[in-house]
Amino acid sequence: MPNPSFEEYEECPNSLAELAIQTEWVSWQESPDYYNVCNNNGNGLAGIPVNAIGNQMPITGDAYSGLATYASNGTNIREYMAIELSAPLDIGQSYYIQFYTNQAEGETGTIPMEYRCATNHIGIRFFKDPLYNNSDNIFQPDNIAHLDYEEVLDDADNWVLISGWFTADDNYDWVAIGNFFDDAQTEVVIQNETGKYNLGYYYIENICISSNTSECSYLLNNQECQTKRTNKLFPNPFDDQFTIEFSIHEYHSIIVLNSLGELVAEQSGTDINYTFDLSELASGIYYLSCKDDSSIQISKLIKQ
Repeated sequence: MPNPSFEEYEECPNSLAELAIQTEWVSWQESPDYYNVCNNNGNGLAGIPVNAIGNQMPITGDAYSGLATYASNGTNIREYMAIELSAPLDIGQSYYIQFYTNQAEGETGTIPMEYRCATNHIGIRFFKDPLYNNSDNIFQPDNIAHLDYEEVLDDADNWVLISGWFTADDNYDWVAIGNFFDDAQTEVVIQNETGKYNLGYYYIENICISSNTSECSYLLNNQECQTKRTNKLFPNPFDDQFTIEFSIHEYHSIIVLNSLGELVAEQSGTDINYTFDLSELASGIYYLSCKDDSSIQISKLIKQ
């Protein structure tokens, strides 16, 4: 799976609708978006954690992408992002498929919260020798997916793992992500109706396709990493101080970022316990990033 967490790119995004500046990912309809921390030094529309669509930290690295699963200002409006696989699938081989997604909260930037709606049917589909592009031959939903989340996904706080197994019935050489079901088959929950239009929008992170699930382990989300490492973060929410406790002695680099992605505190070393005093900072949402030799763990902090 090339560029599974969107870290490879040709240049820093300057605005929305710039999926194409990534390495190898392309659009098959409309204009999926690319977000990277490098945009924080620019206009911030495609920044991380705050951007034009919402506020979310990546699971790993400095980037993620986003797409629309539904829009009420047209028929079967979708955004699809697609990429050519490193090698075609083998017929008869079973593959583990995963990606993480999170509904954009829609409280910042150009897409206000009152436009927000949630949908079902975000998923993955494989293709062989496709001819789709973003101009002459766009993909239209036809109610088929190889991995499909059938429930309405409305979690705007946590990354949600979508995963399953697929036995290849052809030598598929491309994979695409989006809502492959038409408007009649898509359940839409309008969360803040204004009489204008409604948009279902989701961030996408850490895609993996492999016959061996262990090859996807480095793309685990922070909750799974914390379970594996048995780390403890307490209290959360906190008033002035919080502590993170590690299960083993190894080198850790720990940083705290505010909601704009700015560094507000940091510690490093090989201790088991680290206590942070943020009493001088305003109440709100912060992010704790813990890096060791094999993983990056990101947790949301709430200062009361």
